[in-house]
Amino acid sequence: MRLLVFSDSHGRVSPMREALEKHPEADAVVHLGDCERDTGYIEDLVGSRPFYRVCGNCDFMPEFPLNELIKAGNTGVLCTHGHLEKVKHGTLLLEEKVRRMGFQLALYGHTHIPDCSYSDGVYLFNPGAAQNGRYGIVDITEKGIMCINAEI
Repeated sequence: MRLLVFSDSHGRVSPMREALEKHPEADAVVHLGDCERDTGYIEDLVGSRPFYRVCGNCDFMPEFPLNELIKAGNTGVLCTHGHLEKVKHGTLLLEEKVRRMGFQLALYGHTHIPDCSYSDGVYLFNPGAAQNGRYGIVDITEKGIMCINAEI
């Protein structure tokens, strides 16, 4: 399964459009919050692929969940914006949360800084801010997880 991952677009949709056009092979699209103004446009671009999104600290529509859980084979993926886990002050709370859930991967945003880290069976991945042309690709296969930070 290939996930195309965005976060923090804050009204700037053109980098997401370019990334979606560049990666038609993506099985699903994830937006990790701060996308309230962009959601209708993004839905049109995503097409028939599954589209997961969460509420960020700059989103005020209650229809977005705070967390989204995705299963890809035997891999559990926690999607969150990260503000409630205080990721601007470190990722320890997020790492503890994903471990308690028994998941292997947490996708988060909020900091606008791309990150990919691994610790004792748990991956943490931040695609950076889509408003700055940053996005992520996550491949989940039987052989493992691969996270790639990319830029338009």
